Amino acid sequence: MDKRRIIIDLLKRYVNGEVDTTSFCDDFNTLYFYESNARSLFDGTEREQLDDIADVVSYYSPYKEDHAIPGNPYNDAKTVKAKIIEKSDFIKSLGD
Repeated sequence: MDKRRIIIDLLKRYVNGEVDTTSFCDDFNTLYFYESNARSLFDGTEREQLDDIADVVSYYSPYKEDHAIPGNPYNDAKTVKAKIIEKSDFIKSLGD
């Protein structure tokens, strides 16, 4: 399976509740940014949508201590889930 398909499957599995938030964020960041720059496998419109997701996912932290820091840049699971819900129609359209 190619990297593009793996990212799409990961997104869809998270939408369906098959992957926990920490695993999703770790895997998405690794696949989208670090493994052979899979970001380049998506066209401009797709990349814009995925970059918007990545902006939230890349600052995810499961630690309450991080969220207690004044002015912290970290997102919690609720914020990640809200972003994915916001993008769910886009995610469902990928690969069609």
